[in-house]
Amino acid sequence: MRTTLDRYSRTELPFEDAVVHILRGDYRSHSEPYVQAYSMDVAMTKCWRKACGKWFTLWRLEDLQVKTRCGLEGTIEGVYHLESRMFLQDRIERIIADQVLPWLEHDQVDLPRAAKLITRKSKPAEKTYLAYCCPHCGVISGDNPIAYGGTRWRTFVVHRRLAVPFRTDARGPLHLCIDRGKGQCSQEVPTVDSPAFPDGTGSYFGFSSELLVDRLDRLPRKGERSTTPRR
Repeated sequence: MRTTLDRYSRTELPFEDAVVHILRGDYRSHSEPYVQAYSMDVAMTKCWRKACGKWFTLWRLEDLQVKTRCGLEGTIEGVYHLESRMFLQDRIERIIADQVLPWLEHDQVDLPRAAKLITRKSKPAEKTYLAYCCPHCGVISGDNPIAYGGTRWRTFVVHRRLAVPFRTDARGPLHLCIDRGKGQCSQEVPTVDSPAFPDGTGSYFGFSSELLVDRLDRLPRKGERSTTPRR
């Protein structure tokens, strides 16, 4: 039976055992999570530039399935309001792009080429930000059209490990940290200067014992989609 990571990371113990763990300092406020799988939102869109007009894939990181050093398993869920990830100067996708794009653009994955992240000036929005751009011609695909233009996102799981920086508060919750062969979770939280999960201006997170690999489909393979545009 696996030990789950949830909002409170409850562990049923006799009172005497709980006191022993408290005195030994086994209840720890920070976990040391390692990503075992992650979910991606993807959406196919067509370049608005008439001279191009090619299809490509928008993509963004959603949730992280983790296992902590002490053996807790579960999902850290990012929660975002509509505009919390708009017009960002930097974003978590830039940090993980080198790890994610090889899978999104793998020959066996039935999706158009992935959008590139480039810092651009949007004339309609009068803002400069890290924007999704067409991988074919480089034109910006603005955050406003993506958010309000009827973009149809679908969520898939990628069952691969991912090196991603965490916000300090996302390294909770308070939990009974028992050495199950790999030590206890370190309480020395690293300083993060880049965007960290979950990023954005108004994001928060939750802990769930449910695993992403148990509830989400993997990325579609060649031949699994019948009416979608090709690269």
